[in-house]
Amino acid sequence: MADTYVCVGKLTKPHGVRGDMNLVSFTDPPENIFTYVMLFRGTTQESVCQEPVGIVRKSQASASSFLVRVGGVSDRNAAETMRNTSIWVRRQDMPILQEEMFYYVDLMGLHAHAPGGAVLGTVIHVDTFGAQTNLEICDASGVKYYLPFTKAAVPSVDKENGLLIANPDFLVAQKPSTTKES
Repeated sequence: MADTYVCVGKLTKPHGVRGDMNLVSFTDPPENIFTYVMLFRGTTQESVCQEPVGIVRKSQASASSFLVRVGGVSDRNAAETMRNTSIWVRRQDMPILQEEMFYYVDLMGLHAHAPGGAVLGTVIHVDTFGAQTNLEICDASGVKYYLPFTKAAVPSVDKENGLLIANPDFLVAQKPSTTKES
């Protein structure tokens, strides 16, 4: 069976001329990205390089990003080739979570139902805007909604059966795009 990978960060841009890079961490807390023994690189899960990549933390750049040195990268030109490269860990290397805790990747694809059983849609993305985490749900007609990921809005998650119970009173429709076609 092939390894399954979970994205835990992203190399965003070079910093300086010696090949240092900015790494944005998606872990909570952000420094947990450095607790994994093996990190891998790739732009998508399907393109993950099977050879682990060495990443050395140099300093913290912001609340969720770090200045790092990547193995084999010794100048700015080499760092440029790593720009926007995602950093992955093998799923089996991630810690087992306590009850009522979830990895975002486990929420995507779940079917959202109202408490009475009505189908609301499917979770297609998880967004964190700072104050709270929101699930992006797409209904059968393609309309997208945000749903706060709180106990009041999502009283139940059943990963094994691929569904969550959602209070429809908390659904907020996304505004359609206002881009003009030429």
